[in-house]
Amino acid sequence: MRWEGKPRKVVVRPDRNGYMYVIDRLSGEVLAADAYAYITASEGVDLKTGRLIYKPEKIPSQGKVVREVCPNSPGAKDWTPSSFSKRTGLIYMPHNNMCMDWEIKPVSYIAGTGYLGVNARFYPGPGDHVGEMMAWDPVARRKLWAVPERWPVWSGTAVTAGDVVFYGNLEGWFKAVHARTGEVLWQYRTASGIIGQPTTFRGPDGRQYVAILSGIGGWAGAMVSSELDERDPTTAKGFGNMVGELKKQSGIGGMLYVFALPR
Repeated sequence: MRWEGKPRKVVVRPDRNGYMYVIDRLSGEVLAADAYAYITASEGVDLKTGRLIYKPEKIPSQGKVVREVCPNSPGAKDWTPSSFSKRTGLIYMPHNNMCMDWEIKPVSYIAGTGYLGVNARFYPGPGDHVGEMMAWDPVARRKLWAVPERWPVWSGTAVTAGDVVFYGNLEGWFKAVHARTGEVLWQYRTASGIIGQPTTFRGPDGRQYVAILSGIGGWAGAMVSSELDERDPTTAKGFGNMVGELKKQSGIGGMLYVFALPR
């Protein structure tokens, strides 16, 4: 991409810490780190060293509950893949708007259980949404548009040459939005919450298809998939306080859906 008037080979990375990094992929130099989410845990990034500038009062300590730490433990963005369109020059990124209170506790390793070392309580950040699918301009270094979601967005995105972006939400809606405006063009309610990655391909008949796995799970979906008690706000390692009502919106499932795009 062109950077300060000159072409640079770069890596663009949206990080869990809430910053969108632009890094020279030959030298490793951090060219920019811009906030794309609500952040209270740090004051920015030192571009000379690439290190976060932490706020000391948000660092956990023994015997103390640290409040309003944003983003929360899973991060402003979890594993969910973003996508990039050469046509629009934009990055399409699922991410979250969540904060937490946390307190250090003794750690005991038990196979198959969460291993955090803290008591955590999660809650939404500013605004009336917990998740978001947004379009980011890496040259202008800003958000162009966003689709707000009630719950965390744990699905990846896929963008096509027809300027359509596909993603899913925890209620099970599989959505197609316009890559340039964010307008929802189409949506389909699957049987369970979506935490998978959309894929698109050409079939043997020459038609284009898009596929998605529907089946809630993971950290954000554990309330549903593990049938946890929503009356306990500490369950699901912090998520119980926030997504208990998700059990009314999504059921347990596991199914592959394949859709044919219009000719």
